[in-house]
Amino acid sequence: VSNANLEVVRLFFRILSLFMMIFLLCHWNGCIQYFVPMLEEFPTDCWVRKENLMNSTVIVKYSWGVFRALSQMIALSYGSMDAPTNYIEMWIVMVSMVSGCMMYTILVANATTMIATLDPAAKEYKSKMSRLEHYMAFMKLPPELHLRISNYYQARYGGKWFDEKYIMDTISSSLKE
Repeated sequence: VSNANLEVVRLFFRILSLFMMIFLLCHWNGCIQYFVPMLEEFPTDCWVRKENLMNSTVIVKYSWGVFRALSQMIALSYGSMDAPTNYIEMWIVMVSMVSGCMMYTILVANATTMIATLDPAAKEYKSKMSRLEHYMAFMKLPPELHLRISNYYQARYGGKWFDEKYIMDTISSSLKE
């Protein structure tokens, strides 16, 4: 397996684990949404009674719990969500909202990290080329020389920048040969 393929596999599993973590958070939140009214023996003003879920199947109850949790976590409501009717429901909604904020933060942070570390050699090449472009503009080089230098760097490095001296210093003498 090449290093490029290994990086793709790592990226895939990182994305998969991120989505599994988000699903787990939604699952827990949905279960809590149903579990707390159940502990209170379903008061008359709880959402389970309002949605008429007392005699529904487990999958219907679970679906409504997760739907309710997700609606609170992403701060959306589709008209079926009433305001909390007691302080316990209010705390559940607040915990759901805070967990949704944490979910957003984790998602954005991981996406940013994945993009930033996607191809460091190409990023370094673009950075070096940008500095070179600024230098050539500052020195007011003629356009044909500017083009020749840019073409040389493209032919020499092919869009990637590696510190060959560092790489060669870190490998054994037999590998250098």
